[in-house]
Amino acid sequence: MEEDNPKFKKLARHSKNPSRGSHINNLDDGCLMLIFSFLSPIPDRYNTALVCHRWRFLACHPRLWLRVDRSVKDSSQPGVYPSIETAVSAARPGDTILIAAGGIHRTSNIQIKIPLCLIGAGELPDDTTLICSRGSESALEFLSTCKLANLTVRAELGCCLLHRSGRLTIDGCILQCESNPLDHLSHAIVTTATSHGIPPVLKNSADSVTVTRTRIEGGAKAVLTSGTLSLQQVRARNLHPPPLADSPPQNFEANEDWHAPPPKETGWNFPSEPGYDCVKSSKPPQTHNGTPKPPDSGINI
Repeated sequence: MEEDNPKFKKLARHSKNPSRGSHINNLDDGCLMLIFSFLSPIPDRYNTALVCHRWRFLACHPRLWLRVDRSVKDSSQPGVYPSIETAVSAARPGDTILIAAGGIHRTSNIQIKIPLCLIGAGELPDDTTLICSRGSESALEFLSTCKLANLTVRAELGCCLLHRSGRLTIDGCILQCESNPLDHLSHAIVTTATSHGIPPVLKNSADSVTVTRTRIEGGAKAVLTSGTLSLQQVRARNLHPPPLADSPPQNFEANEDWHAPPPKETGWNFPSEPGYDCVKSSKPPQTHNGTPKPPDSGINI
């Protein structure tokens, strides 16, 4: 009978336990690598490398990790590049660029137009430093959804990071604006993206900047933004705001409330009118031809 056939019994056992035939290890290497590419490099992809030898080989495959090593002079090693700019040019959407620790990586106005993840290979952010040359607008310019982690970015007379579009995540980094007589023109992060007019349903996928566990040093303001910004466990210090700027004090915590101080008294009073409150102005009253109007002496002529 057909029920006595061993092949039939084996198929029956699989039909009773459908999950056994769809185990993730039954996927080929290409499918597994595609799945790993969607994981966050740290800690998710790192944890997959601890499962077994096969997963470790696939999770550490050069196709998933582009490495930047200044000691490399040619492209003989696959997936290893001498500079961040060449690695970004060779990257595909979703790739992770691992920047070698030690030394200084020169970056200047590098545009990132595809989703990428840039991670420092050192134990601390200080171990991997990106320096923006003087006179450049920014070290890195983001036009797509990207993530920065475990890096130190240093700039002078410019901004460390320029965000134009996409969702930018900065985690565990150090952003430094070097001291300069014109450091009131510098900002650690500048974002020109805005999500005005976007329906609430789509706001999660809109342009935004999220900064977590990051230290910001120097510059006029920690962040100059016109869009959506989120700060968590961020410390800013040694800020140098321009005179009369409504900026936070030199040392502040992102989880503390801060409000701009009220304008200073100038001594010039506009007369109050029905329905209006008396206001202060930094300029004296003007006559119809634009010349300053002298204060009223109280004498009628």
